[in-house]
Amino acid sequence: MGVAVFVHGAAGCALSLDPAQLIGWRIVQALGASAAVVLARAMVRDLFDHDAEARKLSTLMMIMVIAPLIGPSLGAQIPSWSSWHMIFRLLVAVGLATALGITRTPEILAPAQRCSHSLAQSFAVYLEHLSNRRLMAHAGILGFNAAGIFAYVAASSFIFIDCFGLAPAAYGLVFASGIVGIMLANAVNTRLVGRFGSPRMLLAGTVIGACASLLLVVQTTTSWGGIGGFSALLFVFIAMSGLIGANAIAGDLSAASEGTGAASALLGCAQYGGGMLGSALISLHANGTPQPMALIILGVACWQRPVQCF
Repeated sequence: MGVAVFVHGAAGCALSLDPAQLIGWRIVQALGASAAVVLARAMVRDLFDHDAEARKLSTLMMIMVIAPLIGPSLGAQIPSWSSWHMIFRLLVAVGLATALGITRTPEILAPAQRCSHSLAQSFAVYLEHLSNRRLMAHAGILGFNAAGIFAYVAASSFIFIDCFGLAPAAYGLVFASGIVGIMLANAVNTRLVGRFGSPRMLLAGTVIGACASLLLVVQTTTSWGGIGGFSALLFVFIAMSGLIGANAIAGDLSAASEGTGAASALLGCAQYGGGMLGSALISLHANGTPQPMALIILGVACWQRPVQCF
């Protein structure tokens, strides 16, 4: 049903005649896409125990983190050989292909395990989750990490191109290096989470990321290491999303004794809400230098509380 709504919204975008129609259909499209994000994570939780869940989520997170980073770059190429309408026509095709895959995916829950709550009771589950301190600690970590990531996404092109004088093509390579870092961290997590456990891997990711963000503030204040030092510290901070994302989601969903879908939805709210926060803070405090971004990244990194997740 969610993918069907997504396809309908994408088709509406392709047929839009003015900005108001485009925005309206984009909202419909986002509502449908949200179902896929929420349910994919909930399905992993239903299929695997905690550490195995973290390993599987590492693979899932490589897609979920990398796709929003490379999607705009790929989409920006389409108007060079066709109209912007083609972007949404391709998304219709992607949605239909996804729907075909879903029809070949078996139901993972036995009838006895499926939820029979009314809509009102389903919303009441959210209140229970909001009072679950361990669940909300994981959601908070994911949200603040997303705030730092989106602060980087919003500011990095201006910093590297305008402040450091990097060519756009060279900036693309720097941006891509962060994606490689996330993939490497996810691969490391897949191998080590069974040995050290998901909470310790989460702790490692948050501590290393916080240390990198602190050094980033020092670097932007002193200019030590120049663009190389700046890029290296950002690489470490971005890469730690590979450890933080999978283990925070695994810990959050494991903290929910029931209502896995609702817990996954709260995670998505925290993650994208954090992204909105990071982007908004950059917009408010940008001054043409790298320092506001570094301070915002440090600030959100310091708000993470991984100890509460044990």
